Amino acid sequence: MNEEERVLQDYQKEILDILRGPDEPAIKKERLEDYHANDMAACLPELTKEEREIFYSLLDMDSLAEMMEYAEDADQYLEEMEPKKAAEILVEMEPDDAVDLLKETSDESKTTWFSHMPVEDRTELQSLASL
Repeated sequence: MNEEERVLQDYQKEILDILRGPDEPAIKKERLEDYHANDMAACLPELTKEEREIFYSLLDMDSLAEMMEYAEDADQYLEEMEPKKAAEILVEMEPDDAVDLLKETSDESKTTWFSHMPVEDRTELQSLASL
């Protein structure tokens, strides 16, 4: 393991310790602000669905969107969420990242998420996805 991988692994452990620790949600939220979205995204596979739900509740929409831009299999994590929240995250993501994610997603999920988006955002993402 090289130095970069070890540092990433240390950050992941710290984030998991925060999430699984006894601190109040407000304290956890504040502590998580010190970490990069890539480090937080790398923790997602290590968490249970219930732990991920708590994790998502601690982050604002911009942070969630950025984390999903880095997450492997982000479509699976969005499918765990309420469709309205998943749609809001997609709207906040960089358009090219959102389109890449949508290309990996079932038509059923896409239709559901699009139904929860403002028309302007939905039209933009559908147009980009068709290119």
